[in-house]
Amino acid sequence: PNNTTKGQINDSQNQPTQASANPGGRFILNLGNVSEDVLQDSNQHEFENGLPTPADPPGTTNNTVWGRVTTQQFLTDAFNAAAGARAAQDVGLDGNDDAAERAYFSTVPGPFGTLADPSGDDFRHHLDPVFDQNNTQLLGRYKDYDNYEGNSPEGSQLSSTAYPDKEDLNRDNVVQDAEQYYEYAMDLRPGNLTIGQNYIIDKVVAPINPVTGATTTEEVTWYQFRIPVREYTGIQGNSGQPFGFKNIRFMRLYLTGWQQPVVLRLVQPQFVANQWRRYLSRLSDPNLVGGVGQQVTDADAFNISTVSVEENGLSNGASTNGSIPYVQPPGIIRDVEYGSTSVSRQQNEQSLRLCVENLRDGYAKAAYKNITINLLRYKRLRMYLHADSQDPNTNSGDVRAFIRIGTDYSQNYYEYSLPLALTKAGETSQDLVWRAENSIDVAFQDFIDAKSRRNIAIARGLASLTVPYVDSVGLARGKRIIILGNPDFSAVQGCMIGMLNPAATEGARDDRRPKTLCLWADEFRVFDFDNQGGWAANARLNVKLADLANITATGSFVGVGFGGLQDKAQARSTSDVLRGDLNATIAADKFLPPALHLKVPVLVQGSIQTSTPQYDPLDPDTKLTQSLQKFQTDEARAEYKKLVVDRTTSRSISLLNVRKERTPAQTKVHPWDIENVAVSYAITERNHTDVNTQRDYSRSFTAALAYVYQTTPRSFTPLSTLKALDNPYLKIFKDINFSPLPTRFSFRLDLDRRYNERFLQRVLEPGTLPVSVGPGVFYKSFYINRVYDLRWDITKALALDYTANNRGVVDEGAGASIGETDIARANRTLLRQNLLSGGRTTNFDQTIAVTYRLPLDKFPLTDWLSANVRYSVNYSWQAASTALRVRANPLDGNDSTTTTLGNTVQNNAQTSIDGKIDLVKLYNKVKFLNIINNAQPKP
Repeated sequence: PNNTTKGQINDSQNQPTQASANPGGRFILNLGNVSEDVLQDSNQHEFENGLPTPADPPGTTNNTVWGRVTTQQFLTDAFNAAAGARAAQDVGLDGNDDAAERAYFSTVPGPFGTLADPSGDDFRHHLDPVFDQNNTQLLGRYKDYDNYEGNSPEGSQLSSTAYPDKEDLNRDNVVQDAEQYYEYAMDLRPGNLTIGQNYIIDKVVAPINPVTGATTTEEVTWYQFRIPVREYTGIQGNSGQPFGFKNIRFMRLYLTGWQQPVVLRLVQPQFVANQWRRYLSRLSDPNLVGGVGQQVTDADAFNISTVSVEENGLSNGASTNGSIPYVQPPGIIRDVEYGSTSVSRQQNEQSLRLCVENLRDGYAKAAYKNITINLLRYKRLRMYLHADSQDPNTNSGDVRAFIRIGTDYSQNYYEYSLPLALTKAGETSQDLVWRAENSIDVAFQDFIDAKSRRNIAIARGLASLTVPYVDSVGLARGKRIIILGNPDFSAVQGCMIGMLNPAATEGARDDRRPKTLCLWADEFRVFDFDNQGGWAANARLNVKLADLANITATGSFVGVGFGGLQDKAQARSTSDVLRGDLNATIAADKFLPPALHLKVPVLVQGSIQTSTPQYDPLDPDTKLTQSLQKFQTDEARAEYKKLVVDRTTSRSISLLNVRKERTPAQTKVHPWDIENVAVSYAITERNHTDVNTQRDYSRSFTAALAYVYQTTPRSFTPLSTLKALDNPYLKIFKDINFSPLPTRFSFRLDLDRRYNERFLQRVLEPGTLPVSVGPGVFYKSFYINRVYDLRWDITKALALDYTANNRGVVDEGAGASIGETDIARANRTLLRQNLLSGGRTTNFDQTIAVTYRLPLDKFPLTDWLSANVRYSVNYSWQAASTALRVRANPLDGNDSTTTTLGNTVQNNAQTSIDGKIDLVKLYNKVKFLNIINNAQPKP
């Protein structure tokens, strides 16, 4: 609202009145679901394109207390294109043009029937030539712009929309008539337009251009409102209970309680988001006697907002009214926004503002922001701070500013705090607004050194992880660092900025009074980074020993600080990684007599990898050399230095497809030939240790026995020598044949054994070595697979196939199977017994298939056709789960007798027929086509 209205509230129709006589009123904002039923007429929804045109029959409208409403259904969101339809429909929501309005209001007592526009809904564009003729000012030009009647004229640019007006404001084809919203009320009476009330956070008094001939300069006051959406003054609907902010569809503004005309100028209304949020839990000074909970409330009010150059800076000729205008901090240059225009604009420069009222002694209020960042490579933390207060009881040094960085805000964090120097009201100097003593410039190493001293004190019993540790070594007077828990700069999850009213301590000068303060925070940033370099190397050796062996050895080293040219500082190595691999392929059969004709390929592999960290894995932002200081003896330091090394070793040996090859003299294949057998065996061991793993040992072995007998058995044709069957139509009898032996028989046995045991360890007390905790975790499996395959070509047209798969499990007891404990020995004994018995079958599957080729090729009339018929049957069996009868103790030979689960059996049969037509052979049976197909090409 304007302080004065002379020359301001003038719409060329109503002359302005003096603002001093205006008692004011209220400005209301509704946020939520509001009714779109503008003309409340019992769910009769008004839309202009539903009104009848001159060509429409009568009876399509109803009369209401507001005017006319259509009875037709909504089809398309467009006016009728017929001639004269636009004038009949573009008449506003009341359904009446001016003439119909005068006729309607002539029956209502009062002067309304004689008005040119009784409903006051006529549209006028702000560029209407009449306004130019009458020299109408800005407010008068826009007074009727939002009206509905005539706002969509045909063939004219002086319109506000091309669509028909309707009650469905958001055009979702549903007229919302429920009222459920949050209400925000602002009292705009002259006595209540003060900063800190009615959501007012700032005001600017600026001169306006004087009227020609005026002898005095007039001023206008602009008020900046910032309304926190969760600080509403009332709730409509939902029984007065909050209903959340996830489905806000409408915003409604209106004025009420005004006795005189008024014009409100709203500049840039918008929703503003802030990544910083109020921390709602209580915060207190570590020196507060009795801890959190002594006060009923820690502060009367606390809010978070922003302050910026554009909204709160010095304006040309504007008065500060004793407040402190926003200026950018020293050394900060506003960025330039380069756009497509010829004028480059400076971007807005703003700061986070925290304001608290009556902050109780020993308590703090703060804002926080959730982030995920690794600060390990950076060196310093910087931020500009400003503080001011209108409370006479708040002086420089009474309130401390603090920042917290850590994995949470109450259990594991670093904190840095300093006393705030206040800026006096009305100051505009950059150095006085952003006082140097309020600036934060602290090294990350200072936090780590403080934590290291805390850890040494814990090892000596002088401190605790759960009690804040205050440290000021190496800091300027009044500044301090607080450590709580085990924070980590390499995995920061959040940061906090706040204000603390320090608790009164014995001997300190403290008035114990609540404090009121506003804090600005700007340029919260990291500065400089660790640019330590490193080196890396690769080595490779290959030795070939004729046809006996091929040996390959590789090695690599990556040092701390090493990284590619394209890598950022955060991506560089933080460990010394050493790796070595050895692979050897050996033809062991070269050591055997050649007359044996054996093939024994052997593959030997071995590898080792160690990773020595630069930082302590249990204290990831502290270098290992510094972290070792918490141990009191050299032996403990040396042992811990070994334990933190991440070490993995593995070795394996494999014999793949060991077999005896046939000699040139062996021309016949017999079922009992040893050459039909091949054997494979492989064993692998892997062991891993690190600071959290005492032992992670894995062993696996696989073995396979394969037998394959494949030959071309003799086929007997007993009728092939009979001359009487030489007729082509008797070929089916002459070709009768059979084979008494199978074509192929194979068998394969696979053993697959997996074993893993893992024992974890942890540090129980700071300054002590890791110890094993809890029982080990074991994973064991032993599978036996047997595969049978048979193919028998009974005749050249009839074949039999048989395939069977048997999968079994070799059971063993729970717990370790390696070592000399009673459990381990019992498990090994049980394993051998079950292995010798063939294991426990869990799955069995077999398939029998018979394929017969129809003798169509035996007859001259059908030899151009071929067809196969296949019939197959399948049977599968799956064992029930043994979960209800597993031995809990391998030393106890009795199984549980509770078994309620059954096995699963299923079978199926399938018949298939496929055929082929040889058209070329068919065409050759026709003499004319045969000549064409077999014609010799001309030379």
